[in-house]
Amino acid sequence: MTEWQPIETAPKDGDSVLTWDGERVDMAHWSTFGDGPGCWVVDNTDVGIKPTHWMPRPEPPVQATP
Repeated sequence: MTEWQPIETAPKDGDSVLTWDGERVDMAHWSTFGDGPGCWVVDNTDVGIKPTHWMPRPEPPVQATP
């Protein structure tokens, strides 16, 4: 698995990543609203998270076929 990386290196292309703010892990993406500076968003809501680190989402598990 990939190591946690500083949030400054996170992609800001709209892809969701795992974020860590020192207390909790969220699935978030960077979003801009109009001409604003942008923010990290969880569930399409600006919940005011201020993550310090990020990592790519892991690959989903492979489903076994019966």
